[in-house]
Amino acid sequence: MAPMPTRGWTRSWIVVLAPALFTLTIPACGSRPVGMTDTGIIADGGAVQDAAGDATDAGPADPITAPEEMWTWVAFPDSRCGNGVPTGIAVNRTSRSRRVLFWLEGGGACWDAATCFALRTAPTIESGYTEATYDGEIVSIRSAQLFDRNDVNNPFRDASYVFVPYCTGDIHSGTRIGTYDVLGTPRTVYHWGGLNMALFLRRLVATFPTADRIWLSGSSAGGFGAFMNWARTQEAFPAARVDLIDDSGPPFSPPAGRWAVWRDAWTMALPTDCPNCGDGLEAMLSYYRTRFATGHRFALLSYTQDSVISAFYSISGMQFETLLNQERASQLTADPVFNAYVLTGTNHTMLASTGTLQTSGGVSLIHWLGQMASDDPAWAEAGP
Repeated sequence: MAPMPTRGWTRSWIVVLAPALFTLTIPACGSRPVGMTDTGIIADGGAVQDAAGDATDAGPADPITAPEEMWTWVAFPDSRCGNGVPTGIAVNRTSRSRRVLFWLEGGGACWDAATCFALRTAPTIESGYTEATYDGEIVSIRSAQLFDRNDVNNPFRDASYVFVPYCTGDIHSGTRIGTYDVLGTPRTVYHWGGLNMALFLRRLVATFPTADRIWLSGSSAGGFGAFMNWARTQEAFPAARVDLIDDSGPPFSPPAGRWAVWRDAWTMALPTDCPNCGDGLEAMLSYYRTRFATGHRFALLSYTQDSVISAFYSISGMQFETLLNQERASQLTADPVFNAYVLTGTNHTMLASTGTLQTSGGVSLIHWLGQMASDDPAWAEAGP
């Protein structure tokens, strides 16, 4: 069993090794809809429909007003954490450039009564994520090198920053309200990460209307979330270039049908022009390689035998390394704009420690990310 996840921006997974202990109950069709009529989001029969479409389809939104170069919490009353309580985002605006760095928080995942309420593999499902939660984490967020404007080695020091917390247990992808039977008591979970992203993007588009470069990033569940939301973020900002930095969310699917369980439990928001993306993360990576073949960059950060994701996938470290290397060989190494930064070991997540990490070849992570951000033609695979 992996360690319990830490709080703050490095919060990762609680690993699941036990079988399901309870049952999943989906309300029958015709049950009373639950939702947010002012945004067009409703739920009926356990499935959620976004009648407003994606982030740019629901009409104009109010821009976020906040002091420059100060972290500011912004509440979104129409959003939902797993417990049904609204959440928000934090922004740190600047006029130094028209660039924006998004960072999606990690923190586990859950998909049934056992994982959500017995094993509690997504710790904020019950607690939610409010401004008070954010106040307790701002010190660790602010201290990250990626958000340090005074660090000359930080390639993102002149960008505006957006912090997206995580409290829906669905790798920022869900569009569904689930009802789980916990020892005879129905418990409702808003797997609403995908719908929250649509709400956030609407206002962020209004807040950064002249953005010309966006880096969509995240660690662990946030790395998976950034990967899941790449297409919709690019669609929301058609005049900007959106690149992806996926830290410890490797785009290969877990074995034994677990991907299908996640997909169905969360009703993932998937690219509408990708009929195969529901088959797994590999299919989505192939789609991205076609869609973003030129003019974009994708960075995957991973340890060779990440113990947290290995256990979460219920595979050994050696199996994880084999799958990682297969993906690197088949979809990354031969593609100059899709690259991986790989370190030997069983650790989990890198973005919180960018200034201290380097490969056996002496390539530091912060330098490698700088090459990516500056479109350096020498940017390439790094690691064993």
